[in-house]
Amino acid sequence: MHCDDHERARLLMDAARVAGLRPEEQSWLDRHLAGCMECEEFGQETARVLAGLNALSFEPDPAMSGRVRRAVALRARRNPWRRVAWAAAAAVILAAAPVYRNVTERQQARQDELLMERVGARIAQAVPEALAPLIGPGGVSQ
Repeated sequence: MHCDDHERARLLMDAARVAGLRPEEQSWLDRHLAGCMECEEFGQETARVLAGLNALSFEPDPAMSGRVRRAVALRARRNPWRRVAWAAAAAVILAAAPVYRNVTERQQARQDELLMERVGARIAQAVPEALAPLIGPGGVSQ
């Protein structure tokens, strides 16, 4: 098998996940996967990665998904080989969107947590200072 066959198979597997394949492409891919354990393992690993990403509790914005799919479809009509590349790019974007959202929300939560710690520390310092004139020596009110 040629190295180009492996690259084509991987691009087609990615495209199949996003936009589907024409029957002749699917037929070629099925024949290739039947005889190529390396590409079959790549497909299984990709499926596991996507399943893990889908298990995250954050969903990409449905409007964004629609825009990506429309852009891929428009580009695919212009150049068939670009269709495969755009489909792979769309798969990466759609898979990365929940991860990006998760990371940014975690960063924001950490920043909020640090802010609350600073506020709490300032309150703990300010309250005794504010009460000092009201409390006499020994802690009893004058």
